[in-house]
Amino acid sequence: MRRLLAVLCVLGLSACAQVADDPAGLRVVFEDQDAGRLAVCGLSGRDLQYLTPDSLVSSGPTTDSSRRTVYFMARPRSQPEALQAVYAVDVQGAGLRQVAEIPLSVQDFQITPDGATLLFVGRYPDQEHTRAYQMRVGESGFQAVTPETKSVCDPAMAPGGLNFVWNDGSHSDTLFVSSLQYYLTLPIFAFPYTQVSIAWPDGRAFAAVCGPRRRGLCYMQLATPEGAEARKETVLIPETPEVAISQPAFHPDGVRILFVEAEEGGTRSSRICVIDRNSLKISRIPLDCEHPVHPAWVR
Repeated sequence: MRRLLAVLCVLGLSACAQVADDPAGLRVVFEDQDAGRLAVCGLSGRDLQYLTPDSLVSSGPTTDSSRRTVYFMARPRSQPEALQAVYAVDVQGAGLRQVAEIPLSVQDFQITPDGATLLFVGRYPDQEHTRAYQMRVGESGFQAVTPETKSVCDPAMAPGGLNFVWNDGSHSDTLFVSSLQYYLTLPIFAFPYTQVSIAWPDGRAFAAVCGPRRRGLCYMQLATPEGAEARKETVLIPETPEVAISQPAFHPDGVRILFVEAEEGGTRSSRICVIDRNSLKISRIPLDCEHPVHPAWVR
C-alpha cells in the first residue's frame, strides 16, 4: 500500500497534503459503502457526521440547487430484498423522510435543481435495457423519457433542469442528451466520455471520466461566455494502470472538482479527492473509511 501511494504521489494522482476547508463554506456528502450510510464533512475531513440511520442501507447521494437537502436511495437493513425508495434528509441530519416509492429496481437517479422532479434509471425484469424515467415529487406516476432500444447509464442533470446527458454503457464514443420536457434523445458529440458533471450555473463546461479505458479525468469547455464555439479539452488526470477515476462533481465555482480515486487490484480501496482545474493541484480528503464513493457538494 505504501509503495502504491508513493507511486501515485509521484504521478500527481494522489495528494500528499490535506486540503483546507472550503472558503465558501461548502462541505462534502458521500456514501460510506462499508457502513451503508451517508456522511458529511469538511474538505479537511473534520466535523464528520453520519446523516442516515443504521436502520437504512443508503446510497447514491445527490442534491438540489440549494445544496441543503440530500436525496438518496435506501432500503430497510432488515429487508435486504426490498426495492429501494428515494429519501431526503437535511445536511444537518434532520428531517429524514421518504420522497418516493418506485416499483422497479433503481440503478441511479438525479433530482432537478428545483427539487421537484426525480430522474431515475431502472429496468423491469422483462426489459432488455435500462431506461430513464421522470417522476414528480409527491406523485406516484412516472414516465419513460428515453427509448427502449438503448441502456441508460450515468445520468447527469443540466443546471436548467430540463435536459440531462448519459451514455449507453458500451464505451462507445457517443454522449447522449435527453429532455424531461419532450420525448427527445440526441447524440451530442463523438468523444470517449462517460460519467459527466456539468458546470454551474451556465452549463458551458463539464468534467468527465475519459480515455480509452475510462479511467482518466478531462475538462471540456463547450463555449466561451461570449458564445464562441470552443470545445477545448484539457486532460486533468491521465489514465494510468494503477488507479481509476470516477464520479466527478463540479464545485459551484466551476474550478474545483471532486472525484473518486480507486486503486486497482487487492481490496480496491478508494479515496475522495479534489482537483483545481487551473493549477491541477490534487488534494485528498482524509477519511477513516476504506470505500467512500459518490461525493457531492453541500452547504
